[in-house]
Amino acid sequence: MSTKTSHASSIKLTRNSVLGGAVVILLPLIAFLGVRYVDAYIPKLIESEVRKEFDKDVKIQIAEEVKNNIAGQIQTANKEFLTTIRQDYKDTNVRIDDLHKTIDDLYKTISGKPEILAPTLKRGTRRNHHASLVRTVPVTRELLAHARDKALSEPKEAAVLTQVDINQITSNLFTRYSDSALNHELWDTLLELASYKTVVSGIKFGPHQAPGLSNEVESLNDRKLKNEIIIGKVVQLAQCGVDLRNVRFVNCTFDVERGTNGEKLLRTLLESNRRSISIRLPPPPGYVKGECEK
Repeated sequence: MSTKTSHASSIKLTRNSVLGGAVVILLPLIAFLGVRYVDAYIPKLIESEVRKEFDKDVKIQIAEEVKNNIAGQIQTANKEFLTTIRQDYKDTNVRIDDLHKTIDDLYKTISGKPEILAPTLKRGTRRNHHASLVRTVPVTRELLAHARDKALSEPKEAAVLTQVDINQITSNLFTRYSDSALNHELWDTLLELASYKTVVSGIKFGPHQAPGLSNEVESLNDRKLKNEIIIGKVVQLAQCGVDLRNVRFVNCTFDVERGTNGEKLLRTLLESNRRSISIRLPPPPGYVKGECEK
């Protein structure tokens, strides 16, 4: 064997030895790293994935708990709110009832004292700003109704308005305004005042009058009445004629349309100082008898 060939074989042997040694060294290293990878990285990877799912589940659970918590709080708040509303409503009703009782007591006090009743009614109906009258006239009407009931139930204790008082109040109520709603209020109060006047007539001149009212209607439309006493009736008059001679109204209410004849009838009744009234009211021009009853 030549020296050159021997040297080449030596180099090849050395390389194979080195490679063999490297393989011997690398195989355990690779095995070691593989074990470390399995021991370290894979669990972390699994843990990471599990954590993601866990976090998702936790988030869902937390969201569900928050939602339930909020729903519970809302329900509790609603219950507390409703309880508060019911209590406030109850308290308000109690206060309103107390207020109504106070007002009723005030009405009874005023309606039982002529020195208070007359000035109160005059102030409530005197010429004033429209807005003030819209507020005061309905109260005046209610006060008249109380005074009327008082006069019926306790005639000896009733505060009877004098004819002068009634005349002054009547004058205020017959005032015309541009406000149709106000005129309607004034007219309704005139009808209440006329009803009160018929109770006063019964106290002054008799006959005995029952406290209650019937719903029986007495129509004056196209009628001629003489020497009659109408007691406890609902007196009606539309836009038609009527002829009354010595007729008395005792404890009556009035359903009279506003118009020329209706106003004249109420004026005559309210301004008269006698026990009965006499008045002839012709029908309006072109009126056909019986039209009022249609």
